[in-house]
Amino acid sequence: MRGAFVHRAITLWTLPEASIPRPHSASFSFHPDDPYAVEVAVPRDGGGAPHSVLFARELLLDGLNGPVGEGAVRVAPHPSDLGWTVLSLPIDGERVVFYAEQERVEEFVDATLALVPSSGESAGIDFDRMIAHLLEASP
Repeated sequence: MRGAFVHRAITLWTLPEASIPRPHSASFSFHPDDPYAVEVAVPRDGGGAPHSVLFARELLLDGLNGPVGEGAVRVAPHPSDLGWTVLSLPIDGERVVFYAEQERVEEFVDATLALVPSSGESAGIDFDRMIAHLLEASP
């Protein structure tokens, strides 16, 4: 499974003060080497390196069915339109609310689960290698 990963381009939408929806071409990524996490990268206005938010895959999975998250990242189905998922992500120190088509988020989550099933995350982690690496780095 080395080298396998999941990457999906998903359009995230914001509703700025003008109430005109604004698209953001986001990138959702999952690497089996870090099976508990997903990364969402959102382009910066004006270019440059994207905003990158790393958070628990479980939040994304559970957030498809009900509101989850108490910290910087929150995920929930849209309260009135079940075809959308709401993601609240920390961007430049502020909480930004994005909307994504639920079907696209489900496709991404399903692809991650095909690589690493839920509750199977620890099976692919080489704890001996990690400990050896930590011991090598110790003074």
